[in-house]
Amino acid sequence: MTTSELLDWFRQQNEGIRTYSSLREMCAKDARSGAPDAALRQLLVTALDSLIDRYYGEPFPAEVAHAARETTMKLLEQAAAYAAASEGEKVKILDALAFRTIAE
Repeated sequence: MTTSELLDWFRQQNEGIRTYSSLREMCAKDARSGAPDAALRQLLVTALDSLIDRYYGEPFPAEVAHAARETTMKLLEQAAAYAAASEGEKVKILDALAFRTIAE
C-alpha cells in the first residue's frame, strides 16, 4: 500500500485507538529493509507506537483523539509527498518526521 493510499484509508476511519493500531501495522508491514521508503515507514511506526502505548486499553479522551487525528493527517500528508520529492526534500521530510509525536 502506498503512502497516498494509507492517507486515503486514514481519512475514512474514526478517531479510535484501533485505527492507529491498524495504521501502525500497515506501515510496519511495508517498512522492510531495502524498500524505497523504509525509513519513512519506520518513522511513522515509531510515532504511532508512542500513541498506542499510551492509550491502548485506556480512556482515549475526545480532545486527544481529535488532536491525534489532525497530527496524523499532517504526518501522512508529508509522507505522501515523499515519493515525488527531490533528494533534498526527502531529507527534510524525514527530519521533520523524526522528531514528531502524535499526542502527549
